[in-house]
Amino acid sequence: MAEIYYQWKVPGTVEGEDKPRLLTPWADPFLYEFAFDFMFDTPELALEGLDDWEAREHAEVDWVLVKVTVEPLENQPFNPQST
Repeated sequence: MAEIYYQWKVPGTVEGEDKPRLLTPWADPFLYEFAFDFMFDTPELALEGLDDWEAREHAEVDWVLVKVTVEPLENQPFNPQST
């Protein structure tokens, strides 16, 4: 059964790549103590999380709220030696 969460991301591009990425806000350890990589149970809790971490001002610039579906493709953990 899939688990649904909500997470803040920043749309971005990487030089030399033609596909966009969803980057983690505040991921630069030289600027921020913690990356904003929290997973919230509801969109409302995600909005509250912005206030809890005093991040609303930053989020209003370029963050997007995304829905994350966690559904393993198999019933086993990934084993790179099995591929």
